[in-house]
Amino acid sequence: MQFNNRKMKILTLFVLSIITLAAGCWTVAKKHAIASEATPLNVSAIIGEEKFADVGDALFVKGTASKQKILLLKNDISSTMPGSCGFPFDFSVKKGVLSPLYQTANHIHYAASWEKSNASHSMLGVVISPGDSVGIRINKKNGSKEWYVDNSVHNRMNTVWSRKVRA
Repeated sequence: MQFNNRKMKILTLFVLSIITLAAGCWTVAKKHAIASEATPLNVSAIIGEEKFADVGDALFVKGTASKQKILLLKNDISSTMPGSCGFPFDFSVKKGVLSPLYQTANHIHYAASWEKSNASHSMLGVVISPGDSVGIRINKKNGSKEWYVDNSVHNRMNTVWSRKVRA
């Protein structure tokens, strides 16, 4: 089989585009813990003294507490977003609290609890595993919000899909 210059250029462009696409799939920002505002409690139990707490009462011991910003989702959400090769998959989040899970250089990721989230593909079935997350990420620079599905555990490599939050 003989290749002329035009066919060789097309083949080269095709191979380079596949390599570029593949390289883009494996580059994901590093994840870092969210820093919380820790406040020491000025309460401590006296050792050797019996303490009682009845229903509705509170019993404090010395420790630390933290405050973190949360997002409150007032309605269930069910939608789609583009996944691998642009093929869409379904995701859903039930109403409730989205807690800060991790941050990258550009985003803070707020996730629903495992029991309140799901992501699935019509041909592949469920595409998340325990340890994956579904929620909203907020851009640190401009405050824009995106739905995201981080199925890195399920895919066994860093994979985060996202799309803009629609009005």
